[in-house]
Amino acid sequence: MWPFSRKQSPRSFPPLSDQADEWSVAEGRHDGQPIVVRLNAWAHRHLRGHPDLPLQVGIAIPFLPEDGAPQPAPSIDRLIQLEDAIGAQFDDRRTFIMVAVISTPRMREFVAYTSDPDRIQHALPQLRASNPDLQIQCIVRRDPAWSVLDSIAP
Repeated sequence: MWPFSRKQSPRSFPPLSDQADEWSVAEGRHDGQPIVVRLNAWAHRHLRGHPDLPLQVGIAIPFLPEDGAPQPAPSIDRLIQLEDAIGAQFDDRRTFIMVAVISTPRMREFVAYTSDPDRIQHALPQLRASNPDLQIQCIVRRDPAWSVLDSIAP
């Protein structure tokens, strides 16, 4: 066995500010229910595992309240407004990038990666206050390998 090994050069990433707006859509079924995933294909190809974005953010809007009583899902226009609000409050193309939107009959979840959990913590109350009709849930967890994105990418 050769006593020396080649060092692998570190992966280089494009600047976050250079991201392209390139999304793909996949449809399928999960637990017997339809699921639609919109994927930021550019981020998946070029930024997956970016060392500056080690935290996965999930912002979910359940369509069933906690008591389980059915209620109508928000309209598509309403969900688009919410997505735009999330982008305006969080996505600065430096410390936060939206990577996927998952839609099922029971909820919609916006999946992102960030380096700044404090920004999420400070902006989330404003997002909730400006959308009192929606039960906005949020989780931030460490995922430096972007395994959540890999699990939903087609």
